[in-house]
Amino acid sequence: MDTGHPLTGCVTRSLTFGRLPGPLLTLTRTPLPLFLPQVARKTVDACRPYLALEYFNREAIGKKSAAAAGLCEWAINIIKYYDVVQEVEPKRQELAAANAKLEEANVTCVLGRGPGEGG
Repeated sequence: MDTGHPLTGCVTRSLTFGRLPGPLLTLTRTPLPLFLPQVARKTVDACRPYLALEYFNREAIGKKSAAAAGLCEWAINIIKYYDVVQEVEPKRQELAAANAKLEEANVTCVLGRGPGEGG
């Protein structure tokens, strides 16, 4: 379904011919294995207006270019992944701290027992 939006072609041409908007260009130049630690929140936040456009989706852009559609979908999914990691990372850190505390308590418990006190 063609949205008829005047910028659809502009965004598609930019994606197709390598003239990516700055925030999306920054995302594409970041090495994937190290992606999240290196991407600044300001880069992700700068990409959000593109994701909010009604025509910035695989279907709409795919009518102009399959390659641009793939890049569009990639950008959307990377931002979603970034958001999930931002939500989960503090929980991972809390879990690691709790596990360290548990290990310390287990060591203290084992070391505090005498030879005839079980274990």
